[in-house]
Amino acid sequence: MHVVRVFPGASVRHFDSPDAAANSAVEPPDIVLVVQHRPREFSRSGVAELIASQPLASFVVGLGVWCASAMRSESIWPEAIAVSFEDVPRSLAREADLLTNRDAAPPWLTSGREEVFLLERGIALPAILPPMIVDSPDGAFANTLADLVVEIRKRPRLHSTTTEPVVVIWDADPIEVRVRQLRNRRSQYPSDRVVALTAMPTPPVIEELTRAGADIVVAKPFAFDAFYEALAAVAS
Repeated sequence: MHVVRVFPGASVRHFDSPDAAANSAVEPPDIVLVVQHRPREFSRSGVAELIASQPLASFVVGLGVWCASAMRSESIWPEAIAVSFEDVPRSLAREADLLTNRDAAPPWLTSGREEVFLLERGIALPAILPPMIVDSPDGAFANTLADLVVEIRKRPRLHSTTTEPVVVIWDADPIEVRVRQLRNRRSQYPSDRVVALTAMPTPPVIEELTRAGADIVVAKPFAFDAFYEALAAVAS
C-alpha cells in the first residue's frame, strides 16, 4: 500500500522469495522492495541471484527487528540498500525522487561507501568540480592526495570542462614555509580556490592561512566527508 502511495499508478508484483523474483518473466522493475522478517530467511545465493538479475533496478531492503544483530555479523545484503523497517518509507521516497530526477543523488548499487555516507548525512553532491591540482612538499602525501583526486574524478557528474577557477589542494605543512609560498601563489593566481590542509588547525594557524589566501582550512588527518565538503564548497 505504501509503494502505491509513493508511486501512484505503479504496477506491483509480489514474490515470496528472492529466487522466485529473480527467475520471473515480468518486465524489469524500477524498484525492488524486499521485506525480511528474520535472519537467514533468504539464502545468500538467492540474494546474489536476485541482485544480479536486476542490474538497473533500485533496491530497498527492509529488515525486521530480529535482523538487527545479524546485520553486524552475517549480512547478505549490500550495506547501501539495507534499512530498518521504519526507514523504508524514507528510502522509497528517495528512490521516487531518483526516478523523477536522476541527478538528485547517485543510484545506490553503483555508489561507493563514501557517497552513501554523504547522502545519508544530507550532504549535497556538487554537480561538477573544477580542475584540481595538488601542491605538497611531501611526495608520499602528494601521491595520496593525487590518488584521492583520481577516485573523485571517477564519479559520475563530477567532471567539468571549465578552466577557471582551479581548485588547489594545498598541503600547508610546514606552516612557516608554506604560508609564505601560498601567499606568493595567490598573488600570481588570484582566481584559484584553495583548500589548505594542516596538522595544526589552531585558531592562529587558520587565521594565518586564511590571510595568506586559503578559502577553506581542513585539519589533518581528515575524514573523507570533511575533505569532500571542502571541495564542494569551493566549487560552488
